[in-house]
Amino acid sequence: MLQKTNPTMFEIWNELGDCIWKKGDKKGAQNCFERALNQQRNKVSLRNLSIVMRQQESVTNSQIEESVKISKEAVSLDVTDGTSWYILGNAYLAQFFLCGQLSNILKCSLNAYGKASADEKVLSDPDYHYNKGIVFKYLDDYTNALAYFTDAVTIHPHFNECIQELNDLKDQIMKTNNLIHNKGKLKSKNIALMLRKLKEKSMGQKLLKCQWQTLVN
Repeated sequence: MLQKTNPTMFEIWNELGDCIWKKGDKKGAQNCFERALNQQRNKVSLRNLSIVMRQQESVTNSQIEESVKISKEAVSLDVTDGTSWYILGNAYLAQFFLCGQLSNILKCSLNAYGKASADEKVLSDPDYHYNKGIVFKYLDDYTNALAYFTDAVTIHPHFNECIQELNDLKDQIMKTNNLIHNKGKLKSKNIALMLRKLKEKSMGQKLLKCQWQTLVN
């Protein structure tokens, strides 16, 4: 009866969910956030539910789509909240990797990250810059990708995944430039083939890392 009459019960469920989540019980945490939402629709529960859904051991396309939908609802409750926009951007990025690599999904992610950038707290998070760099990388905008990876490392100098991503991208660009510089010594068909293989190799090596990064934010 208390759960039905106490207007702050959803906050209690949120706190309980956070505690269970920190102990590694993602299913239990998800249940708590869902119970909180049964009490009252609120952005904190929605954001946490969106994240924890993407962290489950077996994630289906429909769950990822539901995660995006839930993140959108969190944004709709407070369009000025940068954290909600950031989590929506991450949800779109997870959708890109797990539900088909479509450029329009990346653009949705980039738009959400752009809205999130109005929040100073978000701008101080190295993961924000890393994830935004990933978006630019897969949009073939290497200049911005390098800039955001660099920003992430500046904030967190020991961000090993980002350091590796930054170095690999620099290496990829250098090899591409070398191929273009030496194009007179190669047939155009061979150049195109080598460039494609170079890009595919880079994307394949980093795909699982990028997927994991988006699932845990």
